[in-house]
Amino acid sequence: MASEESEISSLAESFNQRSKGVKPIDGYYAGGYHHTYLGDVYQDRYKVIHKLGHGAYSTVWLARDLQGDRNVALKILTSESSSTSSEPQILRVLSSGSQDHPGSPYVCHLLDEFWLDGPSGRHLCLVLRPAGCSVSDSKKDSGRWKFPLGVARSISAQTFAGLDYIHSCGVVHGDLHIGNILLQLPELEHYNEAEILQRFGEPERVPVEKSADDPRFPKYRVSPIMTTISCDDVPANAKIIISDFGQSFLASERHDALQTPEILAPPEHFFGGELSSPVDVWTLAMTTYEILSNCGLWELYWPDPDSVIAEMVNALSRPPKLWWDKWENRSEFFTDDGAPIDADERPLSLRLREMDRDDEIGEDELTSLEELFRGMLKYEPSKRLTASEAAASNWIVRWARPNLLGGAAGNDVE
Repeated sequence: MASEESEISSLAESFNQRSKGVKPIDGYYAGGYHHTYLGDVYQDRYKVIHKLGHGAYSTVWLARDLQGDRNVALKILTSESSSTSSEPQILRVLSSGSQDHPGSPYVCHLLDEFWLDGPSGRHLCLVLRPAGCSVSDSKKDSGRWKFPLGVARSISAQTFAGLDYIHSCGVVHGDLHIGNILLQLPELEHYNEAEILQRFGEPERVPVEKSADDPRFPKYRVSPIMTTISCDDVPANAKIIISDFGQSFLASERHDALQTPEILAPPEHFFGGELSSPVDVWTLAMTTYEILSNCGLWELYWPDPDSVIAEMVNALSRPPKLWWDKWENRSEFFTDDGAPIDADERPLSLRLREMDRDDEIGEDELTSLEELFRGMLKYEPSKRLTASEAAASNWIVRWARPNLLGGAAGNDVE
């Protein structure tokens, strides 16, 4: 057994060093990834033509729907997660919601689902609309790390509408951040196979070093398609899709933990309390700041619970007494009356003026933004704005939504 594990480890290390962006070879085991090859046809309908990416619990492939004359994304779950993931149930719920809701187009919907059998076990395959890079990757691809203001407003308006739709279906996303907001690429959905290959290039096959006929590993792996668009080049009419519901849950069910990055997490994540729809409203506020700015609302290099709480208090003042008294290490950061010990005071109003927007955002808009953020960043979950209230707020209606509807960037709409 030790020799076999050593062989797998050696193969994995060699493979991973040569294949950046390709899913790790050590993910192929009983319960792991499905062996997928270019040209595979599933259900006599979906022909695999390229790779979109992979995560810890799935691989995602671009496929041609031979019956629907369009392209789709095939999200093939690991065998283990196929029987444990709540994402299929959540996607079914989201797909059954009102399609007349203005936020529905901005949320991932389930088009089809089926099962696959392979060397790693039995896998659930979810058929979804294809999408391009994340908002996070788009920002990273630019030296400025920020979108044109009109584009940032439009993306924000769509995200607010999308979250309103998610909550209207009784679903809590549970992990909303700019890595889970994807930019739609119409060509990914509508180009035929030849046009896809011409536009994005031929898939790169990465050979796998293995013993002859070793069933543990695939014949080759595929480098993902390059769909990243620098935020400087994102068109004004760009549309988004909120994705990745692997950490989502129904609002009617008790949930005890969040997997969202701690730097974005709401105070109930740290102090204890009911986790439900308000957690998304908090993370939406944090996410909106990142969409509008070139940094995060909390500027921390190595976030840990204490430093995140300290940023909250610095920006929003002290939390309720029960939480303030419960915070064991508060004396390292604040005096008893809430004054910072080794940091400058940086209230929310100042942070909103430090978004590196210079003269792009006027005082009226900043005032409206601050009002919205304060409503979404209430410590007590029950006192926060709902997603519906946030989507109908003054800033969304007056400044963000007009950009989505085609208004000129920066226009002030009464």
